Parts: sequence; structure tokens; C-alpha cells
Amino acid sequence: MNYIAILGLGTVGGGVYELLKDNCRIKKMCGDEITVAHIFDNRDIPEVSSLLTNDFNKILTDKKVRVVAETMGGVSAYDYVAALLDAGKSVVTSNKDLVAEKGAELFEIALKRKVNFLFEASVGGGIPILRPIFTSFASDRIISVAGILNGTTNFILSEMAAGLSFNDALALAQDRGYAEADPSSDILGLDAARKLSILISLITDKFFDYKHIQTEGITAVQKADANTTKLIARATFKSVIEASVRPEILDSAHPLSLINGCNNALLVECERAGTYMLMGPGAGSMPTAQAVISDIIECLRDTSYSWGR
Repeated sequence: MNYIAILGLGTVGGGVYELLKDNCRIKKMCGDEITVAHIFDNRDIPEVSSLLTNDFNKILTDKKVRVVAETMGGVSAYDYVAALLDAGKSVVTSNKDLVAEKGAELFEIALKRKVNFLFEASVGGGIPILRPIFTSFASDRIISVAGILNGTTNFILSEMAAGLSFNDALALAQDRGYAEADPSSDILGLDAARKLSILISLITDKFFDYKHIQTEGITAVQKADANTTKLIARATFKSVIEASVRPEILDSAHPLSLINGCNNALLVECERAGTYMLMGPGAGSMPTAQAVISDIIECLRDTSYSWGR
């Protein structure tokens, strides 16, 4: 039996738990079923009461738990993740803030302890983006990446194109759970910048601080321009890395102009093989949970596999 733990049973953590209960292919992929041994959450959740604990040390010291899924969010999760890695447990996360801010430090701990730190779900939600970049494109040189990496802003722009004002589109995004009560990270472009920094770090094998990315959000986009405008995260890899997140007016023939709603997409331009496009749901419980579980399976199948090494 493969035992794991989940830190935080919110939108993503809840999706991970539900998918693990229902997915029959996992046993074939891992050689055995995956069983959730502990769920770390301070709330009273009757449906999983037998698994709940607010004692982190219970997970930290449980030798049968090999992999922990961190779905709490925020940089404050660092102490938990660092302790787990240092204790010899692999960690997978959907937490782009943590990876963007503290990824380099966590890689070092994972390398020292010979465990995995994987984060497919931190960029692009349910779209397989990081693993193809790390593996499928390894034989080629990536020249540039450009994409829509924030579903909230893409939804707002799509609704503005349909006739809503910026404020009404934002309110609708919040009502549907696409935007937080404080949406500043999304609408100011910071969320997309963090995700772009993760992509750049993975491609160059060197930590790239998102604060070095020229970043502009969508607050100044006019309703009349929303039909042709997308918030584009872009990086080119020359002698100096050029990186930006900003609204761009796209021609109707541009493939990214067709990405609407909460969907994300990424164009990856390779030196020899040409340009690839990866697209799909960029957020949501089940798509993001699916990406988390893909990392869990990777950890259980091959404990020597890790990005950032």
C-alpha cells in the first residue's frame, strides 16, 4: 500500500482526495493503491473526520507516509514543506507562491535528502506544462515561451469582450470562485509573473526572481479593447533573458487569441522542432488536483526523479 498525506483540504486538496478515491488506473501506474493516511486541517470536516489531524508532527513522524501533497497555498507553507523534505518525505505542491519565492531553497533540501519536490500544478492548473518542458523538450533548446497563465484575468477580459464593465466582470469572477476577495495578485499581473518565473527557472536550471519580470496588469484595459487583448506572459532566451507580463493586442489569427474564459495556454518555441501549444483548464478543483496526482504517481514510481536538480 502507498500511503500519502494531504496538507489542506480546500479546493485543490479536496479534489485530490476525491480523485484518489475514484481513480482505478492509479494502482496499475504505481503497483498498488494510494491511500490517504492523514489530512492536516484545522477545520472540522465530518466527511473525513477519521483522517483529520491538526498535529503536523503526526504526519512528519509517520514512517509509512512517503509522499505529502501540500495544497494549503501561500509562502507560509514553507516551514511545513521544508520539514517534510528534511525528514526524507517527497512533497508535491500546487503552490506557485511557494515555488516562486522559496523553490531554490526547497530544491537544495530535496537534493540533500534524495527525495522529490514536484510542482506540476503550480503553473497552468491541469495542463501538463512543466513535465513536458523538463522531459519532452530536453533534447532541444527552448527559444521562447509565451502564454496565458492566469485564468482569472482571462475570464475577466472575456466577459468584458461580451459587454461587462471591468468591475462587473471582476465581481462575476469572484462570485464564481475564480477570483479571491482580494484579487490584486491576479489583476495586477503578479500571479502570472510568479508562474512565468517558475517556467524560466525550470528552462534555464537557474532560479529566476519574478521581481525581475516587467509586469503590468489588466486594470487599464478598456472594454472596447477587451475583445483583442490578452494578458500575455512572455520570455525569450537569448544572451540575456527578456521577460514580461502585460496586456497585448493580438491579431485574430494568433493562436492565443482563441483562448477564452478560465482556460490557460502556452506556446513553446524550440530551436529545431518548432512551436508547440499546450492548452486546457488553468484552474479549478479537479484539473489542478489531477496535476497534483500526476506528481504523486511520479514520486511513488521513481524516487530519484525530481525537477531542479
